[in-house]
Amino acid sequence: MSREWQKHCLPWAKQMRDESFLQAIVERPDDDSIRLVYADWLEEHDQPERAEFIRVQIERVRLPDDDPKQAALFARELRLLARHGVEWRAGPPIFASARFRRGFIEYVEAPAGDMIEQAEELFRVAPVREICLTGMAENGQGAALASRPELARVESIRLNDMLGGPHEPAETATLLQSPNVRNIRALTVVSNFSCGLLRQLLARTAFSRLRSLHLNMFSRAGNVDRGADDAESEFEQLLVARDPADNSDRGADDVAGVLAEFPQLPLESLWVHKGRDCENSLSMGGLQRLVDSGHWRRLRELDVGVSPSNHQWPRFGELLDHSNLRVLRLREGEGTGVGALSFLSITDAKSWGSLEALGAHDIFLGGDEMEQLLANPNLGQLRRLALVNCGLESEDADAIITCPSLAGLRRLNLGANCRSDALATPKAAPMAGLVELDVSVTGRAAPAIGQSPYLRNVRILKVRADGAECPRAIAASPHLQSLTWLQMHSEEDDRVETAITQTLARNPALVNLSCVDWPDLLWGRDLLTPLFGMPWLRVDGQHIYDLETRAEYFKHVERTGGVLPPLDEFREWEWGPN
Repeated sequence: MSREWQKHCLPWAKQMRDESFLQAIVERPDDDSIRLVYADWLEEHDQPERAEFIRVQIERVRLPDDDPKQAALFARELRLLARHGVEWRAGPPIFASARFRRGFIEYVEAPAGDMIEQAEELFRVAPVREICLTGMAENGQGAALASRPELARVESIRLNDMLGGPHEPAETATLLQSPNVRNIRALTVVSNFSCGLLRQLLARTAFSRLRSLHLNMFSRAGNVDRGADDAESEFEQLLVARDPADNSDRGADDVAGVLAEFPQLPLESLWVHKGRDCENSLSMGGLQRLVDSGHWRRLRELDVGVSPSNHQWPRFGELLDHSNLRVLRLREGEGTGVGALSFLSITDAKSWGSLEALGAHDIFLGGDEMEQLLANPNLGQLRRLALVNCGLESEDADAIITCPSLAGLRRLNLGANCRSDALATPKAAPMAGLVELDVSVTGRAAPAIGQSPYLRNVRILKVRADGAECPRAIAASPHLQSLTWLQMHSEEDDRVETAITQTLARNPALVNLSCVDWPDLLWGRDLLTPLFGMPWLRVDGQHIYDLETRAEYFKHVERTGGVLPPLDEFREWEWGPN
């Protein structure tokens, strides 16, 4: 904030109260100057840590993700939340799901019924801009929400109704077509939704500024050949029973066709869930619609399944040079076998345009595909790389970790099972800039996690390992001092307890520990009680064998406000079944 602005605002600020500042922030939500003036006001009124939290979050947003200051700011942000998060989320019960952005609660998630009951207080005490609704299945809920005038402040709506009832489609339409919905910039739908409704929404002025569209409109595969009685699960039975008459327009190609009717839409992010068997994927025809309508040039992020047709797989590589894509994630259905063709079109491309993040999920990548990827001259521009369930071998993992062209990487999700100690050798120097690592390790790779000097900047570490060797290596590491979030998947071992305790002692910045998928580890009082000093702790409650200790654990979760910090970085995967 400039000195001139401070000089102008501070006299005015001294005459204001909390409610006045909140109203000013609501009226000008993108203006950080008001938030920073409020931070000064808070400091003058004996709330220095609340003021600091606002300043820290704003500074983090302004800095690049790989800025050296981010680690210290992130750690400070989490420590402040650990100390005051519950206090700062006091208010309507919905705030238990809140997320802070730029110092204030801007996101809440709740069942539709709770949102209806608490909306007035919710919008009165926080500058909420994004709501996520679940369970909007009862008749009349859509109309009740649609009548709320506070919806005019909402810029992002998420509907997460995977297991909604028969009224859900009508309730969804009623809500989204409300005259109180006026300025939607982001729409996420995990629901029984059709392109017919999408077309109606995009024709409204309220959606004319839409920048983000994420859709999971249910699978239509298998519903023709199988009845509800033959479905394998409750979820499949629901899909069969609720298969609407227009369910032929639910794929990425259909969405691309609707978007082509609105070429002026300023869309920057498009996700369309691939469907259970990749039947909702994008074909070359759908990709061409995005190109012809001009959306391809505007998109910054694209996440789609790739068509299972050998004749229609999208050739992204031919078009990257004519796009502004920063993020591209491709997904394939099990057994379709053509995802690698789309991926190869990228590895063959002479130019990747502005691409910074590349992801492949459930796409089998053999040795030839990996060799071609790592030889591409554009590899150096990547900041994020995710290769999940791609059939990679340990040799592929080593090749990635030691690839000099990947020195710009900041986040790596490596689905391969690393077996060697490559991470601890000088060849792993390209990984020195990582701030997030997701990896599976066995053998010599387990101790290498702790021995590698190239992981000293890692803030978020998710590691899957057998036994306690990897947890012990993390606990003893002189390098992993920047950790704020550690997620460990492991098996029972008589040394796990000591390893966990040592990890906490050696990592003062660590505020979130997730010990998940440890099926043989029974958490007793001796192991769990020392962890109650951890602000956010996640273990499997079913594996706490002592009932009193289990009750204490759930009280701890309630006291700390959940198992994850109330920040976007820690949000869980939102699509439901992949």
